[in-house]
Amino acid sequence: MRKNARPMYWATAALILVFSFGCDLLSPPKEPATGFTEFGNIGELYESYFPIGAAVSGGEYGTNSFTYYPANVVSVFSSFVAENCMKPALIQPEEGTFEWDAADVIVDAAEARGAVVRGHTLVWHSQSPAWMTAGTKEEARARMRAHILAVAGRYTGRISAWDVVNEAVTDYGYRTDSPWYTVYGDASYIQDAFDYAYEADPDAKLFYNDYGVVNASKRNTIKNMITELRLKEDHHLAGVGIQAHWNLNWPSLNEIQATIDTFSDMGLEVQFTELDIDVYGGDGSIAEKVLTDDLEEALADRYGEIFALFRQNAEKITNVTFWGIADDHTWLNRFWDSTYHNDEFRQNYPMPFNTNHEAKRLYMRITDF
Repeated sequence: MRKNARPMYWATAALILVFSFGCDLLSPPKEPATGFTEFGNIGELYESYFPIGAAVSGGEYGTNSFTYYPANVVSVFSSFVAENCMKPALIQPEEGTFEWDAADVIVDAAEARGAVVRGHTLVWHSQSPAWMTAGTKEEARARMRAHILAVAGRYTGRISAWDVVNEAVTDYGYRTDSPWYTVYGDASYIQDAFDYAYEADPDAKLFYNDYGVVNASKRNTIKNMITELRLKEDHHLAGVGIQAHWNLNWPSLNEIQATIDTFSDMGLEVQFTELDIDVYGGDGSIAEKVLTDDLEEALADRYGEIFALFRQNAEKITNVTFWGIADDHTWLNRFWDSTYHNDEFRQNYPMPFNTNHEAKRLYMRITDF
């Protein structure tokens, strides 16, 4: 992707990926996958490093990842996060009306497998119902608290980490067009969100989550926000979640390392929360690619170098989560040129399993160490 296109690309991507399960419905379940067990269970292989996670659906769009994917595919992950169903607009679409079923499926299924659960997300400018921020600051504040106490409170002791606030800044300052910023008149809503999440579940690790964090400008803005709002000292911030929507050439390993070091040096945990590699780099002018031997090798090399870096930083990283499981369901199949295409499809290959739910070379590469 052209360097000057990245900010627009990721800004739009952050808004669009919430719709991926609804727009890319999955076909009926397939037979158990074969051909990868000799390479080992990635969750078990990385047990001494960090949990390896996947974004899943609990049935909110008619698909339950735990019954759709072959059991031996799902079982390789030691962590799960809801791709959509815990977001405010889905879990509480109307005030006082909660849709718990899909979220319950994910938490119950993860626990049955001995896996950890990441909660995503409590406060966000997107995919949040308008009624939450209607009226006065105090009215919105009360609704925020009620929402967080209800959602985080329901799963107290069952969620390892919450993405408490998602994407509250741009590259150069606070996201002032956020409805939360607008109704509050400042960024203090971020402090409130962390305080309420701690009130609901004091044992969960509380994270700030964002995209484009590997860009120095965005990274510095997040660092300044954490310092200015005293999120770590006074509001229970435990770490920073880095949405790793990357491509074959960007970011560099040096940029990733600098990002890890920035937040670790602040005494914060680092988690890579939404990992996928776009083989097109977001460029819609590229014709649909076939997963040739050369492309699969390039993809495996890219994941291999990234995971080697992650392992080198295992004392600083506490979770790595793929934004999906297999190539038949990824938001990248409909996203290019900074636009989500509801009526168009272009096969991408970002996941460790292919469309037949067979392990790809990248799976083998990141388990070969």
